[in-house]
Amino acid sequence: MYGPVNTTSQVIKDPQVMENNYIVDFNHPVLGKVKIVNSPFEFSKMASEPRSSAPELGQHTEEILEEIGYSWDKISLLRDEEVI
Repeated sequence: MYGPVNTTSQVIKDPQVMENNYIVDFNHPVLGKVKIVNSPFEFSKMASEPRSSAPELGQHTEEILEEIGYSWDKISLLRDEEVI
C-alpha cells in the first residue's frame, strides 16, 4: 500500500486527520486559539483531549526546587543572584 506524503500545511487540512480529531483547536493562555496535536487514542471512561498548555520557561522552577529540598531562603537567594 502507499499514500501521499503530506507537508505540515497539507496534513492539518487532510479530511481523515480532521475526521479523526488528530488536530484540535486549543485555547492557549498566551497565544489564544491555536491548533495542536490531539491524542491518537480514545478511551471510553477518560477524556483524552489536551487539558493544559506546556509550561512557560521557568514556570515551575520554585515548586520543583522546593520539592527537592531547597528552602524558600535559598530559592530567594538563587533568584536574587539571577541563577533562576
